Amino acid sequence: MKFPAFLTGLSILTTVMCGTCFAQTKASINDAASKAETNVTLVPLMISEEVTGDLKLEPLPNETRVVINFLESQLPIRFDLQRQPWKRALDKAFAGEGMIFGISKTAERLKHLNFSEPFYDDNVWLVTRCDSQFSFNGLPDLKGKTIGVVRGASAGEEFDAQANKLFKIEDDTGQTQGRFTKLYQRRMDALIFFKANSNPVKLARELNRLYLPKDHPSDQIGGNFCVLNKPVATTSVHIALQKNRDQSLLQKINQAVLAGRKSGLLQKLMAGEK
Repeated sequence: MKFPAFLTGLSILTTVMCGTCFAQTKASINDAASKAETNVTLVPLMISEEVTGDLKLEPLPNETRVVINFLESQLPIRFDLQRQPWKRALDKAFAGEGMIFGISKTAERLKHLNFSEPFYDDNVWLVTRCDSQFSFNGLPDLKGKTIGVVRGASAGEEFDAQANKLFKIEDDTGQTQGRFTKLYQRRMDALIFFKANSNPVKLARELNRLYLPKDHPSDQIGGNFCVLNKPVATTSVHIALQKNRDQSLLQKINQAVLAGRKSGLLQKLMAGEK
């Protein structure tokens, strides 16, 4: 069937106009997205680097990811996560080279850094071989023992004060599998492990699943890892920034945290509720 010439021309014109409208709409959406992205500030954030046995980065703990997502949803910022060894990150934070996440307060750190409102609490656990457990009711029970601690980490100021006095410190790196291998090989009596919202039985099950050597006989539980019943300490987790740096973003973070806590949103997110 042949259409009149004027209808054919109208069809072509409509197609061209629709294509133009679509292109303009798409351009408008892209422009809006670009403007929104322009209004977002990229914020470098140093965070501890834990690596697997094959040197791949361990995933961020769930509670860490929840806090980061919460802050990014409440403020016009996106965090540029800079995973690095904890001691290096701490030294850089002291030198004013950026914000650091996952840090607890100590008297020494408070001399150099300002801290955000606390996000959550970490339990500081002692992990041993199950066939080498010992009773732990307080720091005197660590006398003469060797305890593995990641360089630069604080297990609470009372523990820190007795390091290499009451007990010996085995300096560890952020290679988590390597830490547990040393414990399995009896090169230390226990290691310090930080975990939020945890209990000893559940945590021990998780650690054995992740870090027990693959060739460990399944019918021998003696070499398995056990978590002692009482934590060494409980420490609050913060973001911190060197005192001489601009504190405006830290103040906004605090406002967001206080508002989120007041509304109950932050607690719901930390509990895994939508």
